[in-house]
This record gives sequence, structure tokens and C-alpha cells, in this order.
Amino acid sequence: MEYFELIKKRYSVRKFTDEPVKKEAIDNILELASPSYLTIFARSGAFALVATAICLLIAYPLAYAVSRANPKRQKFYIMLQLLSGKIEFFEKAAINATMGGKK
Repeated sequence: MEYFELIKKRYSVRKFTDEPVKKEAIDNILELASPSYLTIFARSGAFALVATAICLLIAYPLAYAVSRANPKRQKFYIMLQLLSGKIEFFEKAAINATMGGKK
């Protein structure tokens, strides 16, 4: 069968009811758009981007250095790479500090 024929024959098997959506469900969904939640989402997204950028800036140069280094220095570079993996601990500590968590 050709691709477009498959698209034309596609159908949905979901069953929908005539029951209206409950007001509590709509209120819960709308509450996610409140400024307090949007601030939390934005802060979490920014933190994730910064953490990802830091990890990329550390991991790629180290992986390249390990692949090009002589065998004596490879162990040292691998140790540095393992230490950079400890960033997760600092991420959790920062999240707990900003969210007010106690662990």
C-alpha cells in the first residue's frame, strides 16, 4: 500500500461520551496557567538548560581528550569525567534550596 492510501484509511478507535467535562477538571487545568506555576516552570526550564550546557561543556572536551591522550593520562581524564558526573548531587541540592525542601 502506498503511504497516502494508509493515511486515507486511518481511523480512530477511541470512544467519546456526551458527558460534559467536570468543572473541577477545567479549574485544575486552568490553575496550571497561573503566574505561580508559570514561574516555577520557567525557573525549572532555565535550570535544566544551564545544567545541560555545563554538562556538555565539560563532557565533550573531556571525551575528546581521553580519546586522544596517551594511556598513562587516560586514567586521569576518566577520573575527571567521573567527578563531573557528581553535578547531579549539586543539582539536587540547588533544587532543594530553591523549593525549600529539607533532606
